[in-house]
Amino acid sequence: MLARMTSPGDPQDRGNPPQTEPAPFATVDDDDLVDDASDEELEAALAALEREARERLHAGVDELGAPAPAGLGAAAAGARESAERGEWPLDWVVRAAGGSLPEGDADLLLTLLEAVAAPTEPTGLDDEDEALLLSIEPRDWADVAVGLCAAGPSAPADPEALAALVEEADEDDRQVLAAGFGLVEPVLAACGVTDLDGRLTALGAWLLPRAVDRALEPS
Repeated sequence: MLARMTSPGDPQDRGNPPQTEPAPFATVDDDDLVDDASDEELEAALAALEREARERLHAGVDELGAPAPAGLGAAAAGARESAERGEWPLDWVVRAAGGSLPEGDADLLLTLLEAVAAPTEPTGLDDEDEALLLSIEPRDWADVAVGLCAAGPSAPADPEALAALVEEADEDDRQVLAAGFGLVEPVLAACGVTDLDGRLTALGAWLLPRAVDRALEPS
């Protein structure tokens, strides 16, 4: 896996570990997150937070090994056609994934969604939009996946609803997150995660936690 991108200074500094308090479940010592910590300490603290988020994802989502529901092939075919043509909104997602598309239907959709949660290459979005995208940490996506899967298909998945699922965010954070999720909203629809009404699909309940799990997997 290529090194994950980090924000150069996104709104509210949500992408900057020294400014981020651990979630209530975290066991990371606050001293690991102080401003003068070494790069190695910050990387270790972030890795611990993401490891705990992945554990929470596994605990909160049943049957990660279940087979894909109906609709996978059709969703993948539509996404592949759009991605190969370089059409919005998947054009920047393909860039974030490194430019190559895997062959399998599930692998294609999971690769695109993983690139949204943890881009490995510049997206080509303008600086403000890329900063908003990077303000959504992979561990935030774990909260979203757990919350949506708990609610089940037809759960609202509009930007404000997604931001409300992020446990460690305060009200100001959620405004920033909602703006970031607004960029992602059409991607979720293009990958079959949400329907025309912006609600979670059965396919989305299968795809999203698996993509987030991949994004949180140690490199």
